[in-house]
Amino acid sequence: MKRERTMKKADFLPKIDPRLRLVLYSGGQQRSNHALHREVARLAEMRRRERNRPGRRRPLTLTYIPYMADGAETYFARAMRRYSAAGIERYFILEPGTLPSRGELAQLLESDVIYLAGGNTYEFLALLRRSRLLGPLKRHATSGGVLAGLSAGAILMTPTIGLAGVPRFDADENTPGLSDLSALALLPFEFSPHEADSNTRRKQLLDYSKTNTSPILAVRDGGGVVIEKGDIRVLGAARIYLQGDRWTLS
Repeated sequence: MKRERTMKKADFLPKIDPRLRLVLYSGGQQRSNHALHREVARLAEMRRRERNRPGRRRPLTLTYIPYMADGAETYFARAMRRYSAAGIERYFILEPGTLPSRGELAQLLESDVIYLAGGNTYEFLALLRRSRLLGPLKRHATSGGVLAGLSAGAILMTPTIGLAGVPRFDADENTPGLSDLSALALLPFEFSPHEADSNTRRKQLLDYSKTNTSPILAVRDGGGVVIEKGDIRVLGAARIYLQGDRWTLS
């Protein structure tokens, strides 16, 4: 069997806005995700130190944005348990599908961390558009706030959510009927969560990669990506798909 070629991170690394502090989770609830939780808290602590006067302590805060109301409180409670263990102390949740008030938007932008939950990526993008949250989320990220996303939430940080439909056997359903799949466009690459050793999955990702010039970073569950000061760190096993070819990221 032919061995898959490797690509060094330095060869893949596109230019990334140095203001960004992002954490992209592939998915799953493996213990290895705890390293990503700690990275979220560490980046939040850095933001707090930058914004506070010497000698004044302000608790780390996180705003949780679910893609739908059903089950949101349960998943929110789980997120609080995980991040409390990492050092985050205060939490807020935005009610899905509503237009936030000025106070809620201010709270959103004031939080050290904004967390975009997993779910149906098409429905999540439609919800963020209806709630007029894409602009505030982008302002939070480009002003140094931490933005974390799980699976669908991570895909939303990239230029397009096209990969929500790939592979077809595990695709999100485009229930809102979106034709415009453009997202936050904070990163110059696409993100594919739930990478696995599946020939069908690989073939469909390769086929998709032929349709554009942006690299695809595919990461296994339990791993993810940390963006900080223009650098990218990948935790866990990952592959690069680009214009009909693929590499293991070394």
